[in-house]
Amino acid sequence: MSFMGEIYIYTRPALWEYCIQIIFSGLGGYFCYRVNRLLTEVKHGIWYGLLLGVACWIATNMIMLVGDWDNLPLTLLAFMAANLFCCGGSLWNRIGAGLIVCTEAFAFSTLIDTFLDMTLITGHLIRFSFWFFLWLLMKRRMTLGNQRLGDETWKVISLFMVLPMSMVICIVLLGRRFDRATLDSFVLLVLAVSSLFILMQMIPTLIAKERLMEEKRLYTINQTYYKNLERQQTEIRILRHDMIHHLTLLGTLPEKERQAYIEQLTGKLNDEQMIHYCDHPVVNGVLSVKSSVIRSCNIRFTVGVKISHILALEDVELCTLVGNSLDNAIEACEKVSVENRLIHFTMRAEKGMLVMRVENKVAEETESKNWKEGNLPQTTKKTSEGHGYGLRSIEQIIEKYDGQMELSITDGIFTLFLYLPLPDLTD
Repeated sequence: MSFMGEIYIYTRPALWEYCIQIIFSGLGGYFCYRVNRLLTEVKHGIWYGLLLGVACWIATNMIMLVGDWDNLPLTLLAFMAANLFCCGGSLWNRIGAGLIVCTEAFAFSTLIDTFLDMTLITGHLIRFSFWFFLWLLMKRRMTLGNQRLGDETWKVISLFMVLPMSMVICIVLLGRRFDRATLDSFVLLVLAVSSLFILMQMIPTLIAKERLMEEKRLYTINQTYYKNLERQQTEIRILRHDMIHHLTLLGTLPEKERQAYIEQLTGKLNDEQMIHYCDHPVVNGVLSVKSSVIRSCNIRFTVGVKISHILALEDVELCTLVGNSLDNAIEACEKVSVENRLIHFTMRAEKGMLVMRVENKVAEETESKNWKEGNLPQTTKKTSEGHGYGLRSIEQIIEKYDGQMELSITDGIFTLFLYLPLPDLTD
């Protein structure tokens, strides 16, 4: 198709041209979808992915001309609605991701549709090439993985993208149709397309900031956890010290009062007794405290620990590894029928390696709904705020010592297996 003065000449494309157009337009929409996936997660379900894929295809291949009021407003509203509906994550995450994709799609389409004379095949080829190379670049620079940006950061990104999106809207809606645009419009559209490349330079800094904030948050949580455990052990030591006074008093009481005092004292000690699992005081303390909780939940608990009283790890880190893994196991077992509840804990330190394995029963719905292979399991607590840090705390310690962690579910048994090299105490 082409313009010659006031005459519009249309040449019917051949079948092979239709096929090539469909292929290139489909590939452009697919890589636009992949770009969107790098920024936010799509909800589980084939229909969510299919609907978002169609929205990306429309946004990528919609013709955008300066002065055209027909396409941009409806396409923008439709894509943002599809992105909000089909994607997970926070509201600001979905808004930010939608603005990024829309800005790139509309700015680039307006550039090539307004300023370049080309066939439909060439136009779809250029669109596909743009999204393909954009996806390659973003995959290398912006893959967020398990490190997700917080709401405040996505709010900043969304506000940053409002300006280039507004420029595109103003250029398209306020320009004169079929006026071959001016140099300032061309420059502004190029700047709008370039906004994502500027943002990509900011993303590593934003991720590093998020990581530091999360590490600080995890450290605070682990310190509090360790202090609470230390307080419990101190109370137990005080109680054991007071036993001398209790025994002295028992020798002076009459038989009837003595028996009542013994029953009262026995009930008080039942839940506070220290069990000897190993020689390491912190590991032994955590297992003793958690074993009382496990017993109260009617969970069978088997332990096999072989470690010395000295390990080249900080007490807070050991407390985190053992305590958080058992907390997660207890939470999972509470969803299982009483007769099937089981936790098996093993830990050993030898030949310069610390190895820990925790196995526990899980409910069938946990295996089918809350587990995604290769990712950390999601919390099953009714309120997620303040939760979900257990495995991340463990993962952080493993990364610090260049260790490894494996998570798996087989026949209703969840297994957490980790090992990490122990630092040399002589260093």
